[in-house]
Amino acid sequence: GLKKRGKLWRLLKSLYGTRKAAQLFQDLVRDVLVDQGGFVQCRVAPSMYRQNDWDLEVLVHGDDFLAEAVEESLQKLGKLLYGNFLIKELPRIGHGADTEGVFIGRTIRYYPELGFEYEAGEKHLKKLVGSSPH
Repeated sequence: GLKKRGKLWRLLKSLYGTRKAAQLFQDLVRDVLVDQGGFVQCRVAPSMYRQNDWDLEVLVHGDDFLAEAVEESLQKLGKLLYGNFLIKELPRIGHGADTEGVFIGRTIRYYPELGFEYEAGEKHLKKLVGSSPH
């Protein structure tokens, strides 16, 4: 507790783990993508954004970003994100890049002749289908 009584402190920024922290972070992400990057937020799925000039789509899940575009557009997105956030960039998956990677516990594979495959992680798979008694 506080030692001095009679003082009220106003928090100017959100703290990780507080009730509004997640919403305030999503508001910040939206402001960066829409106001600075020229993205349009999807009305039906607000975690999806599109930048038409770059032909780029990005999914935001908490503080994880998953983008789909050509290399030049991904570099533009990287510049925007690096300019506003402390980020760690995972290896790229697709034509001319890695053929497999993991995003929030899900495996994504790229097959040149077929495209992308998205596989649920074991934890999520058990939730979806349940555990077998055998």
